[in-house]
Amino acid sequence: MDTGVLERIRSLEADIERCIESVVQQELFSQDVTNERHRILLDHFQLEQLKTIRGLSEKLLDIYLDEDEIVEAQEAPGKGEEAIASAVKKFEGKVADLREYHLTYRTLPAVKNQLAMPNPKILDTLFAVNERYGSCLDLATPFNQHCTFMISTAAMATTTYEGEEVHLAMRRRIAAWASTWPSRLEYFRFVPELPELVVGAVDATRKLTGFAMYKDFVTGLLTYLNDFYHRVHPLSTEEVPRLLTEAENGCEEFWSALTKESDDVKVISDAYGKEDDSDSADDGDGEGSHGSEGRDSLTAPSPPAGWRFRRR
Repeated sequence: MDTGVLERIRSLEADIERCIESVVQQELFSQDVTNERHRILLDHFQLEQLKTIRGLSEKLLDIYLDEDEIVEAQEAPGKGEEAIASAVKKFEGKVADLREYHLTYRTLPAVKNQLAMPNPKILDTLFAVNERYGSCLDLATPFNQHCTFMISTAAMATTTYEGEEVHLAMRRRIAAWASTWPSRLEYFRFVPELPELVVGAVDATRKLTGFAMYKDFVTGLLTYLNDFYHRVHPLSTEEVPRLLTEAENGCEEFWSALTKESDDVKVISDAYGKEDDSDSADDGDGEGSHGSEGRDSLTAPSPPAGWRFRRR
């Protein structure tokens, strides 16, 4: 006991057991919890206690790995009969003091081991006012970014290629497309229509026109939703990576199918281009019947459903 290493080990192990008992107690209470706010509070409390246990365990491991103090504590009683007699004497003195204390103060209540309890104020630091303790999304920042993108792209469509005669046709084409682009949405429409806006409601040409702003909007939205989910479900750390992996695999499959369909459309377009060349040659020779035979001999593959193409 003189070295203090055994006392430090005992104290750290007692603190770890107290944290575990606090988690178990709140876990028993959580079975009857129906309020979502209370459930979030308990999850963050358990996460906080687990972090405390981890820190105490690291300190305890450092003591265990310090072999000098452990060996010194183990060999201390074996240094001789005098050391053992001195240790026994000190121990008996402490026991006598404890007996005298309890005889003097017999009416004192028993000391209870107070377990840690969740602090409701932690939710005020985790969520903003508009998030209402995890029951609502605060989409003010994504909404402002989307409004900036919608307004800026409408202006960029008419000024991007201004003054460059080489791109005059492209400028006119984008200006024509921009005339059909919808204006920015109000907040009460932006929130329910957000999934459609991200998936496909925004025209692809518009996204390319303001790609930097659209990228900031989508990236910021993903970051916020990821952070919000981890604040509402702090113990569910595997759900978001699983969903992101599924989305990435789905995008890869969709892109592969789209590339395959694009190759099929190109083959069909080439086939019809050869047919047009054959028709032109036959018409030049004045042999209409021969051109009809050429069209009958050329069998182009049927176009995929839903695809449109031009003859070249």
